[in-house]
Amino acid sequence: MTELDLWKAVVLAVNYETRNVTLRKLPAGTMKNYTLTQEAANFMAVGQGDTVNVEVATSLAVYLRKASEPAAGAPASYMAVAPKGKPVISSVAVQEVNGTVVEVNYLQRLIQVAIPKGDTLTFKADTSMHNFNSVKGGDQVVLRFTEDMVVGLTKSH
Repeated sequence: MTELDLWKAVVLAVNYETRNVTLRKLPAGTMKNYTLTQEAANFMAVGQGDTVNVEVATSLAVYLRKASEPAAGAPASYMAVAPKGKPVISSVAVQEVNGTVVEVNYLQRLIQVAIPKGDTLTFKADTSMHNFNSVKGGDQVVLRFTEDMVVGLTKSH
């Protein structure tokens, strides 16, 4: 199950046709672009400059293998995700990345992976990922994941 992250943000840009929105998280000031799911029903009522309450279904690692191991089946391009307390979202894009494991937190099921571009990505491992406990720092891995998805966006009062 995907967890929900709730926070406030300022809307910097909106494209109603493509359902894209650029948000600056408050108070940290970090900026990120999102394509909103159909579940973000109040999207059309939000405009540039508005302060909004945001519900984000957090990114989720859904498949992990060591790079030296053979792939298990063809990679899925889309999957269904069930955010806690929300309806199932179908057709969620799945991405794949190769990288090196930097750190693993087995208790919280978090994995940090350094990718070739120099970035470090952190993911929560889905509970269905049975081989998670066998991965350690320094392992070369192939990881499939969903990205953060905005599932709720309402004006803050």
